[in-house]
Amino acid sequence: MINIKNFLENGYYVSNFQSAKLIDSFEKKIKEKVSNRLKKIKKKITHLDQLHKLNLTDSEQMFIFDSNFRNIKFSKSDIREIFKNNYLKAIFEHYYGNKKPHILYTLKERIKNNLSGFRVVSPNSNRVAKVHCESSYGIHCLTIWVPIKGFSNKCSLKIYPKSHMYRHENKHIKYSGKFNKAQLFKEEYLKKFTQTKRINFKKGQFLIFHPDLLHGGSKNNTSKVRVSMEFRIYSNKNVSALPQKREIDLSNL
Repeated sequence: MINIKNFLENGYYVSNFQSAKLIDSFEKKIKEKVSNRLKKIKKKITHLDQLHKLNLTDSEQMFIFDSNFRNIKFSKSDIREIFKNNYLKAIFEHYYGNKKPHILYTLKERIKNNLSGFRVVSPNSNRVAKVHCESSYGIHCLTIWVPIKGFSNKCSLKIYPKSHMYRHENKHIKYSGKFNKAQLFKEEYLKKFTQTKRINFKKGQFLIFHPDLLHGGSKNNTSKVRVSMEFRIYSNKNVSALPQKREIDLSNL
């Protein structure tokens, strides 16, 4: 018997992949992609841990970690491993019924199947997304966040437990109008949410969270690089790649 009460009440849950080797596979794919990008600026690494020691300029960092580049493709075996988790399946069935959920990623204003984004954050860097939630894009999806390098609560994703229980109205969101950018919440609104949490992970663990759960502003407070992945689970393929207002449009009624 699988009880998803914890997820429904808190808006998130920490679980495990069947094998921690899956993390090694993801790390290898990310390292290969970053290394290929570094070659173009005549730099190299042998391990992802070395990235922050390259002293990349702002323009080099923007080139290496361009939003249209920092993604990896899931293999069929990756997807089978992900969907082996019975807790995940219970959550997907609760929200989506018996329809097969899809892992989708926005790339160059198009929706792509079975891709995951990845992020690399140097020690003490402020280059992190500020507080937002996925539903601020006007979409409904469940997000899985996976630490690849850096597992302690000094560098893990900062979340706001139980914030998913509130309907975050459009008036509280600072819409940027920019494609593929987080739609941030106004500071005055965030003051209403005082409880935050950063989890101590073990290798092979991941975090699944609700589309209304506030998260972000997760500075890396360690001496080593943080590498993480996030991928989003949708109920179907009929979603727009462009940001939308989250409220229902009743103007034509």
